[in-house]
Amino acid sequence: MAANNKSLLSAGTLYCFLLLPLAAQAKDTTIVVIGGQARCKSDPSRIISDTTLKLVIDKDEIPGGTVMTTSTGQVAMAVKLRSQEEVTSVTKGKAYLVAPPHACGAPSIPQGTVMAARVIVTAEQTIISPATNISDAARPRINGDTSSELKPTIKLYISTLECLVCHTI
Repeated sequence: MAANNKSLLSAGTLYCFLLLPLAAQAKDTTIVVIGGQARCKSDPSRIISDTTLKLVIDKDEIPGGTVMTTSTGQVAMAVKLRSQEEVTSVTKGKAYLVAPPHACGAPSIPQGTVMAARVIVTAEQTIISPATNISDAARPRINGDTSSELKPTIKLYISTLECLVCHTI
């Protein structure tokens, strides 16, 4: 039980640090947060360690969507989504972490495919940012009305990844 609490705390702390630069923006932001362990479907005991993975959504490589797995195959990344189309694709299972073709030990893979792990959304959370600066916090309210304030929101899609397998994307 203690190990689970430690890993939950570590993941939560990691996500906070990953989100700080993105949360500093004064506009609505949508972020996909991906965490898990990269493994091969053909051999689940095979861990994909020290390997670069690239986030691909609808055949497009996403800027800022590159991550290096750890020596134990762990993946932790937060990537800002740029459009509603990307958000829809992520929620519909059309996002992948793509690995090098040899990642699972095969000498080659079928032409037209990539070695990839599908990104699976497991939770969704919306965070309403507090006042963005001191002048916002000090602005007078009429009868306590805050409905006219436009506070930026951060929408998070917490995700994990399936095992790596050949995909046509």
